[in-house]
Amino acid sequence: GKGNIITDCSDLATGDLTLPTRKDGLPVVEIGAEAFYKSNLTSVKINTSVKTIGWYAFSGSTKLASVEIKDNVTDINWFAFSDCTSLKTIAVGNGVEKIEPATFAGCTSLETVTLGKKVSTIGWSSFKGCSNLTTISLPNTVTSIDRYAFYGCDNLTTITFCGTEAERNAITKGEGNSALSNANLQFHSYENGVCTFCQTTYCANNGHSMQQTKPAVDATCETAGKTAVLTCSICGATEGGVEIPAAGHKMKQTAETVDPT
Repeated sequence: GKGNIITDCSDLATGDLTLPTRKDGLPVVEIGAEAFYKSNLTSVKINTSVKTIGWYAFSGSTKLASVEIKDNVTDINWFAFSDCTSLKTIAVGNGVEKIEPATFAGCTSLETVTLGKKVSTIGWSSFKGCSNLTTISLPNTVTSIDRYAFYGCDNLTTITFCGTEAERNAITKGEGNSALSNANLQFHSYENGVCTFCQTTYCANNGHSMQQTKPAVDATCETAGKTAVLTCSICGATEGGVEIPAAGHKMKQTAETVDPT
């Protein structure tokens, strides 16, 4: 559909920027190629109407330290954030399926990366030269990591993979990614049996079968209830059994007692 494309703003853009959702009655749907190339921006919030971030859109913006990419963004093109040397953390939203080549190459201050739940491919040189990158979280949708994607990421210490070991072993990796082999691989981070990254339960994610072993008990006005208890038929892990507070209603007499005659 029709929409606005932001272009040629490099000389005007300084400081913090929140992109408008609409301009001249139409939604802003794209940040065009080189729109903020070598700008003086320090932070960017990308609105919910933008679908595409163009080639070199923010490349060389050496003061850019913070970028918010929401789930509405589906395409981040080549070199979009390359050489943004002040960028420390990046979280790619759940709309993106591919990290294009050299998207974050040369982001020498980048320390932490979280990729959204739909990413399947990490393109060549995507994070090349991110020499301070220490932690990256990958979804189990990743199937290929192209050559030199993590070349020069010599400080990478932790990879959190939200999937099974079999899924991780099935990922194809191109040459120049020795940093991945040197890092500590973690499969999920759980709190109360739920992965903090993908929100699946441990048992569900590993193919276990949960069955109800205790029914739910409804709360009443004066008595607390409980949710149903599920027990894994393989490992015996349990879920549920969470207390439901009593409604706290007050009972009062609304009619007189009538004795039998």
